[in-house]
Amino acid sequence: MSENIITILQRHPLATASAAIALAAAIPAYRDYRLYKSYGAGGPPHNVVGWYVSRFIITPFRQESISTQMYEEAIDKGKSKSYISFMDGRLPRRKGGRPAIGSHAAPNRQTSQIPSDEMKEDLLTAFNDFAAKNSHLVRLAPSRLEGGHSEAMWLIDGIPKSPEAGFTKGELSHIHTTGDHSLHLILSEADAKEVIDAGWGQRHPIAGYTILGHNVANLPSTFLHVYAPRNQEELDVVMEIIRASVRNASLGGDPIP
Repeated sequence: MSENIITILQRHPLATASAAIALAAAIPAYRDYRLYKSYGAGGPPHNVVGWYVSRFIITPFRQESISTQMYEEAIDKGKSKSYISFMDGRLPRRKGGRPAIGSHAAPNRQTSQIPSDEMKEDLLTAFNDFAAKNSHLVRLAPSRLEGGHSEAMWLIDGIPKSPEAGFTKGELSHIHTTGDHSLHLILSEADAKEVIDAGWGQRHPIAGYTILGHNVANLPSTFLHVYAPRNQEELDVVMEIIRASVRNASLGGDPIP
């Protein structure tokens, strides 16, 4: 049997080479697809079509996510206000370094430093309680940006929106409840710089991406990926970042803590 296979391979070298190349490409593609699926549903469809769109259409446009230089002009000219009141407007440095982030631009997820199930529940409870206390400013509804897979915090109708909130049509923040429990939210330039510099998050990889002056993803440059809290101390900071998001988006509205 083995001799017959060898003979076939010798007689059809081009077909053999093509099959080997296809197999070599299929193995890493399958591994990449498994990684995509591991993030949980959110954003593109949670299937092979969504994986293809993410890997070959969205991800090639991902940008650097840690630099805060793009915010400095607005801050220096006094065009951006900080809404963080935690520790006189300064966030403590997040401990332990930044988590690893998945290689796909969408869904944008962390792959390490995942919180415990108990902490995930505590985050969700705090998020929902905050929305309930601040129904004069926000409401909960399915996230448009996450394809309806998570509840998002939205400005209520009639509240004037900041320019950043205008990009997302009033969607302010959401928790990635199908997976890592990190968050996406929008901030002012001053607060985006503070959050990134203190190690609590990073910019979404296609936030603010423009082609010929057009924001192709309709995401402001201050649309951040905030890392999932691992303990109560970190949860307190994350909730302050959410409060700052609401204050900024509602042009200085006064959320109840």
